[in-house]
Amino acid sequence: MLGSLRQGIAVEDSTQLLIAGVVGVALGVSFAFFPATYITITIVAFFIVVLAIRSPQYAIIAILFLQSTYLYGDSVPTLGIGDIHIWITDMIIIGLFGLIVIRLLVDRSYKIARSPIVIPLILFLIWILFSSLRGYWYNGVDRGNMVIETRTLLYFSITLCVVALIRFENDFQFILRWFYFLALVAAIVILVQYGLGVEVTLLTSGKIYSITTTGGEVVTRVQSTIGEGLVTVALIIKLIELFVGGLQARRIYDFLYCSILAASLVATFNRTNWIMVGVALLLAIFLVGSRERFRIFAWSLLMLIFISLVIITIIAIMPGSRPAGLINAGLSRFVTIFQGSSYVDPQESTLIWRNFEYTYGIPQVIKNPIAGIGLGADYRPTLSLDHPGFYGERYTHNANLWIAMKTGLVGFALYLWFMITFVVHALKHWKLISSKPQRIFLLGSGLTVLVCLFGQNIHPYSLQIGWIPVLSIAIGLSEKIIYNNITKMELKQ
Repeated sequence: MLGSLRQGIAVEDSTQLLIAGVVGVALGVSFAFFPATYITITIVAFFIVVLAIRSPQYAIIAILFLQSTYLYGDSVPTLGIGDIHIWITDMIIIGLFGLIVIRLLVDRSYKIARSPIVIPLILFLIWILFSSLRGYWYNGVDRGNMVIETRTLLYFSITLCVVALIRFENDFQFILRWFYFLALVAAIVILVQYGLGVEVTLLTSGKIYSITTTGGEVVTRVQSTIGEGLVTVALIIKLIELFVGGLQARRIYDFLYCSILAASLVATFNRTNWIMVGVALLLAIFLVGSRERFRIFAWSLLMLIFISLVIITIIAIMPGSRPAGLINAGLSRFVTIFQGSSYVDPQESTLIWRNFEYTYGIPQVIKNPIAGIGLGADYRPTLSLDHPGFYGERYTHNANLWIAMKTGLVGFALYLWFMITFVVHALKHWKLISSKPQRIFLLGSGLTVLVCLFGQNIHPYSLQIGWIPVLSIAIGLSEKIIYNNITKMELKQ
């Protein structure tokens, strides 16, 4: 046994010994000139890049966890270079693109999956860099602000990483399982934060405050958290999968899963997300066959009965509890969706309150129609509604207006080309996929992106770092489904 141990630790290759010595000396010198924190982060970053190269599916899930579940970019260790902070997720994406380049150079059999979204996405990413640098050099945009907004949009490049690197069925299933699991984690964290109230802050993102609903109920609102996008997208896809599937015992797990996600979405009191979930389900009803349509109605009736029983039980047994407050406040806010005053009354309509964004934003598009004012640029002066921590001079609730302002009509056109191409591609091919889970995922992803394109006129999904990795991974996985099941067979013919 001792001989085996010696053999295991023996270094017979002089090259390995030389490399180990050089690395040791380099580390020793580094500690003499640089802070230990920087060196530690660099070492961690190196191993993260290696992980991205060896197992890209783990790297993609790491991005989803770090940016779209609970944590926020600046709440995890970063590598600071001047006033620029490099996130761990930045390093992961760099490692993934490095792997793509290496495979293209050394593996002749390696080919990036054909997809109609690749060209518009690449052009959009290139235009982002062009408009950002132009704004920085010619419009005097602050470098730190430019980096923040440019990084946000460049995270759409995750779609390319998924399309180019996820090749095997088990890798696809691995990402899908973790996609749903992390959505459950995000939902539970939101519910826990709601239970803790405003007194204890658990989340590192979003706004947590007390609101009074039309029914007079005072509750805690967990608004715009980093995991809200993941919960919303997972709920849409999983609900479609649940409704289209048969009434089977094994569906009870999916039923409970959707219930938790839906409850957490209620705690956000974000009516736009609620409407998007409802519209996606209505569109699914029109797209599926008559047999699946009947199942949707059956499941809807079953869920309505179950939810009604739960609501009645909670209100009757625990009338003053937080769950009862959530139910009462959620119902009160849901009713406002169908009230005209919510859209036209200046005292009640948040849409009319945001008119100042159009007053300043649309003229910026007219003045800078080609390349925009540049990412990170202020589009309006400071107003009385601005306050420390909210830099509204660079922010607008309408993501479509934001992209058109910052990257110009060219950038906005490339963005729409990319998004609409995916929606058409997904809704055109989903019925042709033989695997039912993959077929439903493709349908759900296509409908999610479609409703997001309209929903982001009210909430800026495409400029929120928590939403972009979720949408990018969903689009990338969907394109791989189409390629593996349809495009690859067409190329062989």
